Amino acid sequence: MMLDSSSADSADSAAGQVQLQRRAVRAVAHAQDGGAGGYASGGWAREDGKLKCGYSSFRGKRATMEDFYDVKLTEIDGQAVSLFGVFDGHGGSRAAEYLKENLFGNLMKHPEFLTDTKLAISQTYQKTDADFLESESNALRDDGSTASTAVLVGGHLYVANVGDSRAVISKAGKALALSEDHKPNRSDERKRIENAGGVVIWAGTWRVGGVLAMSRAFGNRLLKQFVVAEPEIQEEHVNGDLECLILASDGLWDVVENEEAVCLAKTEELPESAARKLTEIAYSRGSADNITCIVVQFHHDESGNLRRTSGSAQLRPRARTTTPAPCRRRALQEAAVLLILHHIALLLIRGQLVRAPLVPVRVVADDPDLKRAEESLKRKPCAPASASVSGEDREVYKGIHGYTDYKAGFRREHTVSSEKAGESHGPLRASAHIRLSARFDYQLDICKDYKETGYCGYGDSCKFVHAR
Repeated sequence: MMLDSSSADSADSAAGQVQLQRRAVRAVAHAQDGGAGGYASGGWAREDGKLKCGYSSFRGKRATMEDFYDVKLTEIDGQAVSLFGVFDGHGGSRAAEYLKENLFGNLMKHPEFLTDTKLAISQTYQKTDADFLESESNALRDDGSTASTAVLVGGHLYVANVGDSRAVISKAGKALALSEDHKPNRSDERKRIENAGGVVIWAGTWRVGGVLAMSRAFGNRLLKQFVVAEPEIQEEHVNGDLECLILASDGLWDVVENEEAVCLAKTEELPESAARKLTEIAYSRGSADNITCIVVQFHHDESGNLRRTSGSAQLRPRARTTTPAPCRRRALQEAAVLLILHHIALLLIRGQLVRAPLVPVRVVADDPDLKRAEESLKRKPCAPASASVSGEDREVYKGIHGYTDYKAGFRREHTVSSEKAGESHGPLRASAHIRLSARFDYQLDICKDYKETGYCGYGDSCKFVHAR
């Protein structure tokens, strides 16, 4: 599995090149390799106590592992430097592996690395891409890779991105994306590709030339005219508001939102635990890609600067970060729902939860026929026709107008409703009022002939319900 071994390597000493010094910084890694399962996780801590980081990389549902990562904690000319990178390969793993082995080494050798870090990152990205294409010139493969990197130099954090991996920070309790995915359907990216003579085609998703689902990448020789490796770089000042950084491949971001990832990461004490948790959640939600995640926690003193302490570089437990308000609210809501469901289940088990009887609805109206019908129902409830009673007891309530007066009653009600609506309201208003004032029956008007004999001479034109 791809555990970072480059953090233990020092750059060669040469005239005009930057000397890499590691005597003041010590990185401790705890790794566990899943072997055939394709899983690895670990963590580092800087000896000065300024930051801790953890990683988790999982093959997931893919047959092969094409994700790589790299972490370097070092000092250059007495200045602390930390570098973190996630590389998501496609079409093979060679490009991502090449970036892991060479990108940060090339960057730290750049003469302007400490003085003009943005320029150094941009030039190093494109030079490393050209070097990879040259090294693979005789290969029949056309590998490619994304690169999402974060470089911490002193009190400045530089995030560079090529492809659809992503970097998200937690700043003052809010999730903030420091990179934007390079997708072919982005208006600026599509315009750049078309200006270069390329096309963006829908093939299940938007793709460059109908092939590649991202608009920038390392490698991809056949599409290099359109798919460039020029990074987009964001700079962030490290102060007391900066809490953590998450770098991850699209295997995580396809199923986890930025805000949710920050909330989950901040609930864990150790960054390694946070990275493992994010990886496991992405897999449980059905992510079909390789999943790689790096979580970096920043520690500040009371003045808001990165805290300087002495002691072991081991991953020491720290106070649990307070869960953000949205997460607390969601947790309280879920707890309340579970408590209510648990209480209902107990009542059902004990037999104390009984369905309440239905209460008849009283209809308040000025219609005297309706009032008489209600009083009649109270005195003599409806009885089934098969009941062994005779005389008046066998009568069934027939509606507020009765059978014989049904037509006349409806006509009378229609007329009254029209008068109430008034001609000044117009026919639509009057019709609406008529419909609202339609009579209300407690029981359907059943055809007496059909009920007694099973036959009605009116057939389908009968205005009563044919039911026995």
